[in-house]
Amino acid sequence: MTHNNNWASYKRAVCGILIASTLLSCGGTQEPEPQNTGPQIPPFFIGNHATIHNIREDFSLYWNQLTPESAGFWGSIENTRGQYNWAQLDTIYQFAGQYNLPVKAHALISYEMAPPWLGNLILMQDLFREEMESWIRDYCARYPNTPMIDVIYNAMPRLGVSRVFENGLGPDWAVQSFKWAREYCPNSVLILEEHSLLTTDADRFIEWATPIIASGFVDAIGASARALEEVGPETIEANLNKLASLGLPIYISEWDIAEEDDEQQLTIMQQQLPIFYNHPSVAGITYWGYIEGQQFTSNVYLLRKDGTQRPAMAWMLNYIQENPRN
Repeated sequence: MTHNNNWASYKRAVCGILIASTLLSCGGTQEPEPQNTGPQIPPFFIGNHATIHNIREDFSLYWNQLTPESAGFWGSIENTRGQYNWAQLDTIYQFAGQYNLPVKAHALISYEMAPPWLGNLILMQDLFREEMESWIRDYCARYPNTPMIDVIYNAMPRLGVSRVFENGLGPDWAVQSFKWAREYCPNSVLILEEHSLLTTDADRFIEWATPIIASGFVDAIGASARALEEVGPETIEANLNKLASLGLPIYISEWDIAEEDDEQQLTIMQQQLPIFYNHPSVAGITYWGYIEGQQFTSNVYLLRKDGTQRPAMAWMLNYIQENPRN
């Protein structure tokens, strides 16, 4: 396989920055900071997601951060109440440790990936509360040095969405989730992540999230960047600026460009990457898939099966090399 030498040089430079960090060693973890200093925002990264089926040795050549795709959801790990299955997530963490890649945990609390048995406990709030706290405590005990955690993912109130967490824990369920995450993972950057923030839901999210952020337990915002192919760069930048008004770092997550045509994918990459990469509030970017045939969304891949790069990938690597972030 032929790799891009410019990116290798960029990666070495990034490693030097990370080694200087008190929290990370080229993306890996060292001893945590003293608890009273609070979490440290990791150096800027451009990462990707991983499953046990698509982890490849070349991952660390192209990306300097890793997010588990679905292996870290509560419903994936405790599908049967009282029976944890950490095997897939352990494999991903071990890979990340081997290649010194910081992990952004994804995600502790999510409507879509809650355990199927959890809804049976909503009339027993003490038991519901005990199960939620135990889950967060046990995750943090197993992976105590996780640099970043999506604590709540895609949970803003929407019509037709299950209200299992509100029903089981009460109206302050989101703040309580972050309180537990801070208690049990005190050195992790705690993230409130949501879909559609760069298209239609920025204003509604700000209204919903402001009292949660006011609790003091939220360290960053996660903005999912899926399905932006038809969204103009002006709209994306305007919504990003709205989110920045919350005063927290922003992580661009789940970014993908689902275009079969190479030139169209390249054009969108050239429009969107500079917006994310150069925005002063953006602390990191996670693209969602890079290997042909290994993603559930078609045509988002950046690397062909034969190892050659699509034009968008080649352009991205060169852009990063030519425009280093401080």
